[in-house]
Amino acid sequence: MRRTLSPIIVLVASLGLASCSSPNTASADGDDQNVLTAENIREFAATNGGATALDLVRRHRSFWLRVPATPTVYQGTVVLGGPEALDRLGLSQVQRLEFLDPRVARNRYGVQNHPVGGGGAILVTLG
Repeated sequence: MRRTLSPIIVLVASLGLASCSSPNTASADGDDQNVLTAENIREFAATNGGATALDLVRRHRSFWLRVPATPTVYQGTVVLGGPEALDRLGLSQVQRLEFLDPRVARNRYGVQNHPVGGGGAILVTLG
C-alpha cells in the first residue's frame, strides 16, 4: 500500500524549514545586525571625528570581518576590494553599510566571486 503525506504535515514541515533558513539578525534592542544605517553612521561620526567606515565596522559589527574568509566590499556591482577598502571611505561619504553572509553573497554575485567557503560581502551605499 502506498502512503502519502498529509498536506498539513507537508505545510508544517515547509514552514519549519523556511524559518531555519532565514536567521533572525535583529539584536535584543531591535537593530538589524547586518545593517549600519545613516543614523548609526552619523552617531558614530559625531563622537569619532576622522573615523573611516572600517573603524565603524570594527567597533559595531566586527563579526562582519570574522567570517570564514575575508569579505568582499562592493559599491553596487563594483568590487572595491577587501575590508581595507572601507578604510579609504570617510564616514561623511557613507550612507549605509550592509553585510551579506557568504551564501547570500554567492547567490547575488555568483560563485566565481564567492566560492563555497569564501567570505561574505559588505555593500556600501554612498550619499
